[in-house]
Amino acid sequence: MLQAGLLIISLVALAAPVVWGGRADRWAAVLLLADMMLSPLAQHLMLGDVRWGVALVDLACAIGLIGLALRADRWWLLFAAGLQVAVVLTHFAALGPAFIYNWTAVTVRLATWIALLIVLLAGAYEAHLVRRYRLLPGAPA
Repeated sequence: MLQAGLLIISLVALAAPVVWGGRADRWAAVLLLADMMLSPLAQHLMLGDVRWGVALVDLACAIGLIGLALRADRWWLLFAAGLQVAVVLTHFAALGPAFIYNWTAVTVRLATWIALLIVLLAGAYEAHLVRRYRLLPGAPA
């Protein structure tokens, strides 16, 4: 039930940049959707206890988000890139004791995904407000 609910929330959140966001917001949504869709396909690629396939998918997403954050004037992309780097770092938890990996890394990844969705929604809605009210960055209120 949690998985189905999270899937629906994820798809709604990933649709927000398509409706409200700009070009960079849409590209970020594409990256996050690709990460969400490719991760289950890469689950079986393991080396010991490390799911290196998923780690590579997450790393590619992090690199893409960092690239977008460096090119676009969007605050949330920098935040999302940092969260995705944290996800990549959780894959190193598999090198420690199994009980740490099973509980900590998976919980951190889930919490980070939810944080990414919240940041994505906030960033897309902010882009909508800027366009709607013609707000310019750095302009006096």
